[in-house]
Amino acid sequence: MSSPKAVQKSQASLLVGNPMAEKLGENLQRLRKNRGLTQQNLAFAAEMDRTFISLCERGLANPSLYSLGTICWCLGITLAELFAGIEDTLPPSSSGAQKRRKNQASHEPRPTSEATLKRAETMRKKKLAQQSTATAKRVRSV
Repeated sequence: MSSPKAVQKSQASLLVGNPMAEKLGENLQRLRKNRGLTQQNLAFAAEMDRTFISLCERGLANPSLYSLGTICWCLGITLAELFAGIEDTLPPSSSGAQKRRKNQASHEPRPTSEATLKRAETMRKKKLAQQSTATAKRVRSV
């Protein structure tokens, strides 16, 4: 039987589904431990929260390049060293991959909202009214 922590990690991994973030986290944890630092020590040096370092190490965060650069500086390494051995890539969702977030841009048509339909109908009526007015003016001038 698995421990509660193992279950939580596997469930979280299923939610994120990003092998690159997990490998980056493994690298970060290994490099931090090789330097004898705790998450708290690294977080303090990098002026970040310890929980953010923990999320990064577990592959559950999507740190910015700026954050990663700061972490690397505090560890005395380069970004290349942090990313060493990570050769995975992720296809875009249009190629069948899962969307990374709910509001992600895509090429799929969005469902039309009620407000959009109302606006389109109002504009259509205005255009028809303008055309009728223009037609009436032409008929009067003839």
